[in-house]
Amino acid sequence: MGLASNLDYEEKRIKKHEFTLAPKEADRTRLINIQNASLEPVFLTFRDNQEPIKEMIEKVSTRECYGDVISDDGVRHVLWRC
Repeated sequence: MGLASNLDYEEKRIKKHEFTLAPKEADRTRLINIQNASLEPVFLTFRDNQEPIKEMIEKVSTRECYGDVISDDGVRHVLWRC
Protein backbone atom coordinates (compact mmCIF):
# COMPACT_ATOMS: atom_id res chain seq x y z
CA MET A 1 0.00 0.00 0.00
CA GLY A 2 1.33 3.40 -0.80
CA LEU A 3 0.27 6.99 -0.83
CA ALA A 4 1.26 9.42 -3.56
CA SER A 5 -0.11 12.75 -4.60
CA ASN A 6 -2.42 12.92 -7.60
CA LEU A 7 -0.53 16.11 -8.43
CA ASP A 8 2.61 14.02 -9.08
CA TYR A 9 0.61 12.00 -11.60
CA GLU A 10 -0.96 15.07 -13.21
CA GLU A 11 2.47 16.74 -13.52
CA LYS A 12 3.85 13.54 -15.11
CA ARG A 13 6.29 12.72 -12.30
CA ILE A 14 4.42 9.39 -12.13
CA LYS A 15 4.24 7.78 -15.55
CA LYS A 16 0.96 6.47 -16.95
CA HIS A 17 0.71 2.71 -16.99
CA GLU A 18 -2.14 2.44 -19.45
CA PHE A 19 -5.36 4.03 -20.56
CA THR A 20 -8.24 2.22 -18.90
CA LEU A 21 -11.78 1.74 -20.06
CA ALA A 22 -14.87 1.72 -17.84
CA PRO A 23 -15.82 -1.93 -18.66
CA LYS A 24 -12.29 -3.10 -17.80
CA GLU A 25 -12.32 -1.12 -14.55
CA ALA A 26 -15.70 -2.64 -13.62
CA ASP A 27 -14.38 -6.12 -14.41
CA ARG A 28 -11.32 -5.60 -12.19
CA THR A 29 -13.47 -4.20 -9.38
CA ARG A 30 -15.69 -7.31 -9.52
CA LEU A 31 -12.58 -9.52 -9.44
CA ILE A 32 -11.26 -7.72 -6.36
CA ASN A 33 -14.62 -8.10 -4.63
CA ILE A 34 -14.83 -11.82 -5.46
CA GLN A 35 -11.24 -12.59 -4.38
CA ASN A 36 -11.28 -10.15 -1.48
CA ALA A 37 -7.83 -9.02 -2.67
CA SER A 38 -6.22 -6.79 -5.25
CA LEU A 39 -3.77 -8.60 -7.49
CA GLU A 40 -2.57 -5.39 -9.11
CA PRO A 41 0.35 -3.44 -7.56
CA VAL A 42 -1.35 -0.10 -8.26
CA PHE A 43 -5.02 0.01 -9.10
CA LEU A 44 -7.06 2.79 -7.52
CA THR A 45 -6.56 6.34 -6.35
CA PHE A 46 -8.77 8.29 -4.02
CA ARG A 47 -9.54 11.99 -4.32
CA ASP A 48 -12.40 11.99 -1.79
CA ASN A 49 -12.79 10.44 1.65
CA GLN A 50 -9.09 9.73 2.13
CA GLU A 51 -9.38 9.36 5.91
CA PRO A 52 -9.82 5.52 5.95
CA ILE A 53 -6.77 5.14 3.70
CA LYS A 54 -4.71 7.58 5.77
CA GLU A 55 -5.75 5.79 8.98
CA MET A 56 -4.73 2.41 7.54
CA ILE A 57 -1.34 3.72 6.39
CA GLU A 58 -0.77 5.38 9.77
CA LYS A 59 -1.58 2.12 11.58
CA VAL A 60 0.71 0.02 9.36
CA SER A 61 3.57 2.54 9.33
CA THR A 62 3.86 2.55 13.13
CA ARG A 63 4.94 -1.11 13.05
CA GLU A 64 8.50 -2.26 12.45
CA CYS A 65 9.25 -1.93 8.75
CA TYR A 66 9.90 -4.92 6.48
CA GLY A 67 12.57 -3.14 4.44
CA ASP A 68 14.28 0.22 4.29
CA VAL A 69 16.49 0.97 1.29
CA ILE A 70 17.82 3.93 -0.65
CA SER A 71 17.67 3.43 -4.42
CA ASP A 72 20.43 4.41 -6.84
CA ASP A 73 18.68 7.74 -7.50
CA GLY A 74 18.83 8.62 -3.78
CA VAL A 75 15.15 8.01 -2.99
CA ARG A 76 14.40 6.28 0.29
CA HIS A 77 11.84 3.44 0.15
CA VAL A 78 10.39 2.03 3.37
CA LEU A 79 8.19 -1.08 3.14
CA TRP A 80 5.73 -2.46 5.68
CA ARG A 81 3.74 -5.67 5.68
CA CYS A 82 0.00 -5.03 5.42
